Amino acid sequence: FNINVNLIEKKITNKTIAIYVQHTFGISCDMKKINKIAKKHRLKIIEDKAHVFDLKNKQNKNTYASYYSLDHSKIMNTHLGGVATTNNFQVYQKLKKLNKSLFTIGKIGQLRMLISFILEIIIFNPYLLWMGKPIFLFLNYFNILFYFNDELKITKPKYYPCKYNNFLSLVGVNQLKNVEKNISHRVKVSQYLEKKIKWYSFKKNKVSKHSWLRYSFLVKDQEMFIKLFEKKFNLDIWYSSIFEGRSRNYNEIKYKNGSCPVAEYVSSHIVNFPTHIQIPLNTYQKIIKENWSWLRNQINYDKRNSLMLGSKK
Repeated sequence: FNINVNLIEKKITNKTIAIYVQHTFGISCDMKKINKIAKKHRLKIIEDKAHVFDLKNKQNKNTYASYYSLDHSKIMNTHLGGVATTNNFQVYQKLKKLNKSLFTIGKIGQLRMLISFILEIIIFNPYLLWMGKPIFLFLNYFNILFYFNDELKITKPKYYPCKYNNFLSLVGVNQLKNVEKNISHRVKVSQYLEKKIKWYSFKKNKVSKHSWLRYSFLVKDQEMFIKLFEKKFNLDIWYSSIFEGRSRNYNEIKYKNGSCPVAEYVSSHIVNFPTHIQIPLNTYQKIIKENWSWLRNQINYDKRNSLMLGSKK
């Protein structure tokens, strides 16, 4: 689900100034090839690292700018927030200056963020999921939990961007201390899923080179998959719309139906298994075994192959 490296050069024009790289679901793009293309055409590289976390902390010296998400659904989870980096000192100075003038959320809002972080861990535990979802809906309805529910806005909210706070910073420091254990678990789960599902065609040692935010693939019947597995996991399937959070009125954001056929197909067939540390590996082994005959016949390998080749089929 990453950028198709074989199609990049065909899209470069005399107006192109950068290659924007996004490592979907924690699977790293082919940066060797992308670096080579960027160097050849004298382009900057901007990396969206919202889904990926490099345990060895290797920074690509060719990357002009990158950013990481610390959102509640990401590898490093502080409920909300993120980090921006750059290899350009002038850009760094601008970011530093901008940070001082950002919108500041009040103390009550900051406390609600921390409470939301703690409550999510409890109510989305797989063993409490049967009552966790109703509790979540209740807490969200009465505004006890803190979220920015602004996906459908078409104007910039006054509070964006806003300053990080000390409560979440403390959570982030604790997350960093446990990140190795976190990613190790994600790799183990993904090694098992890849051995069974084989969506990525990765050998075991290659699986360990990625951070696996989720294990995502295409099925023929997305709706049935969700019905089958949503009682076992908080699936929270992403990209089931071509614009996350928006499922209609695409004309409001100037999108024409049919202009991105690959995204439109994928959004109606993509599914995922979460890989986070709250779900033990043996839970997956049991559930996959129980549902394997159905799942095996649902995996859409034909479409995977055509997408990897860059086909418009």
